[in-house]
Amino acid sequence: ETLARQLLRLERELFSVWLYWLTGGGSRARQECIQVLKRVDQSLQQNDGPFFLGEDVSIVDLMFIPFLERMCASLLYFKGFQIRVAPGTSTEYPGVNK
Repeated sequence: ETLARQLLRLERELFSVWLYWLTGGGSRARQECIQVLKRVDQSLQQNDGPFFLGEDVSIVDLMFIPFLERMCASLLYFKGFQIRVAPGTSTEYPGVNK
């Protein structure tokens, strides 16, 4: 299986745990979402470029980017959970904040 397919499956997994937490899941849903988000962040840090597959934008990035933006905004607003931070600010999610 290609790396792109694995990442697209990870995007669907993140969507699933985010939606579950957002729509009423409790502390277990929060922990599951954080665990998957950390895997996404690690995937972003495993290459030399700012994108999932390196220096160039791919279909993987086009699938993730709009969803990650919605996720960051909705979790901050509804759950008080901050993912995106100002440049130069320390974060648990440096890959997502590139």
